Amino acid sequence: MKRSLFALLTVCLVSPLALTAQLRLDLGRAEETVGTTALDLKPREFRTYIYDDIPAEYRSAINARKSYQFADESAFLAHSLLTRGAIYYNWRAAEVYINEILKRVVPEELQGHPYLRAYLVKEGSQNAFMTPSGMLFIHIGLLDDLPTEGSLAAVLAHELAHYTLRHSIEGFIKAERGEFNPGFLFKNKGAASSFSVGNELSADSLAVIYLQQAGYRPDGLKAAFELFQRIDEKRIIAQPYGWEVDESTHPSSDKRIAAIEQMITLEGGSDHLVSERAFLQLREKAKVEILKHLLANFNYKTCLERAFKYHLYDPNNPTYVWYVMEAIRRRCYLNSSLWQEKFIVDSYYEAVDGEGEGNKQAISGHFFDQFRAEILGLPHEAFDDIEAKFYWEGPPRFITNEQAFQFFFQIGELIQEPECLLSNALSLYFSQEKRDRYLKQYLASEDIYHREFAEALLNDKVHSSLPDRKLTVFDRFFTLVRQGPEQILLWDGLTAEDQSILDIAKEAVSQYSDREFICLQDWRSTNLGQYLTLLRLENFASSFLIIQGEAAELHVLDPMYWELMREFEVNEIEFINCLYRDVVKSNNSVEGLQAISGSYHNDYLTADKKTGRHLNIFLTSLRIKEDPRMKLRYYTGEDRLKTKNTGYQELAELLREKLAEFDEVSSLD
Repeated sequence: MKRSLFALLTVCLVSPLALTAQLRLDLGRAEETVGTTALDLKPREFRTYIYDDIPAEYRSAINARKSYQFADESAFLAHSLLTRGAIYYNWRAAEVYINEILKRVVPEELQGHPYLRAYLVKEGSQNAFMTPSGMLFIHIGLLDDLPTEGSLAAVLAHELAHYTLRHSIEGFIKAERGEFNPGFLFKNKGAASSFSVGNELSADSLAVIYLQQAGYRPDGLKAAFELFQRIDEKRIIAQPYGWEVDESTHPSSDKRIAAIEQMITLEGGSDHLVSERAFLQLREKAKVEILKHLLANFNYKTCLERAFKYHLYDPNNPTYVWYVMEAIRRRCYLNSSLWQEKFIVDSYYEAVDGEGEGNKQAISGHFFDQFRAEILGLPHEAFDDIEAKFYWEGPPRFITNEQAFQFFFQIGELIQEPECLLSNALSLYFSQEKRDRYLKQYLASEDIYHREFAEALLNDKVHSSLPDRKLTVFDRFFTLVRQGPEQILLWDGLTAEDQSILDIAKEAVSQYSDREFICLQDWRSTNLGQYLTLLRLENFASSFLIIQGEAAELHVLDPMYWELMREFEVNEIEFINCLYRDVVKSNNSVEGLQAISGSYHNDYLTADKKTGRHLNIFLTSLRIKEDPRMKLRYYTGEDRLKTKNTGYQELAELLREKLAEFDEVSSLD
């Protein structure tokens, strides 16, 4: 779809003068070099607080042991979020602002709660949730579409209401009593659904009160659920069947909006009590963070839709242009058939009769034959505020993903964003001559992010520049203890008392001259940026991914992975996770549970016992080699430990054995 320079400048609403003033690509906030330990919790104190915080009437409904089990599981959830790099550690302005809003909606009876705090999560999806610990987590992906500070306050107030109303412990008690299990002739079917839906409506009602008491306009909650209503609409058209949302856990947003309108009894209040300026700044900065995390977490389709939505309002912003290109390129690289699919609409459905009900079919038109607001999660009236209306004027600029990629590449050239040159070069993996032409243009640019990689690719040294070595990353060691019918997870990580586990893992790896060893948990406190990259790579390595088309290579998917291996001086990164299972004597008391949950892995690995011990080892890897396999997964199965050895001896022996087997699997053609 070649167009003249004048035509492209016209449709993109830019001028030659504007081009020289464009900002460079914004890749969002840099991760900390050294991770903070300020959010590390003391697991024993933490779970004890949650246990003590359970009201007496709930504890009396189940025994003390079950109450402590609830506290332990709740503590595990919050602890994992805080210590696995999921939240923003150093974005103080955002953290302070959101918690200032939270303070305004917190009722008097919860003032002084030691763990009541809101945390911003590095997730591009639209979600927020409250844990039974009092910690509230809000995804960065929710912020860009909330219209006011009051709507953000409404989300916080709603989640806070769940905590005040003790919905988590209520649900736990009902589940323990078997109220959610199918009864005779399935008479209890839907009990869990009714309970969840009722909780949501009661939390909405209390949230309205919190908002009014704080001085916010209560219809901020209505504005928030109008966003969720649009999310519901998008979910419906993404399903090949059905025209209603599943109300098994939440009532539909339109029902909630109608209910909220009846709940609002007072008028007045403000949309912004803390700072309208801070809200608008946070919402704007959230856009780049959302795109960054969607792309990094391999959510390419959602990344494309969000980037294009932002582009419609700011068509010359190089950040949005590049993210559109990269989301298309990476998605189509993993499934080459998608290049010829229709831009954005390729997995959405419409009614056969066009009325939004009855039978469905794949969308027959293209994205620009009408304003498809529901796909972008926009209200239909949003079209009036879009700057790039030209997409719906005249013939479509593009229809397929391939055409869209080329169109945005031309925009990238016009706004002089060099990273768009590299993106285009990587899309031409099938033609070295064409690829190299753009690599040379990219390297001729002064300020670029991936110079060393581009030089290696141009000189055909991507593989040869990486030593034939492995980085072995030891991630998690879980101990699962069965006591009677229950299985209790030791989850608070490897402590000083468990150093022998790491020593054994390191020793097992050291027998191989081509392996380097690191403990991922330690890496979090020394280099958080690399820690998060390794964690994402581990998740990618363990995922079930079917690549359609030609074999994919990791460095083509993202040059950052080659740069990471270059820094570690390896061409493969493998991950080890272990699950140790043990059995102890039955003890139905709360003290029996507390003794296990407060113990260390070391207490079981050194125990003098003969039976009931098993070990699972999970091995995965990602590689940049001249090999058709980009990733390997190897689940070794469950090994019963020998009776003559300690758990440590068995761990050492099995690790050596499984690494040897993994090497054998890796060498197979």
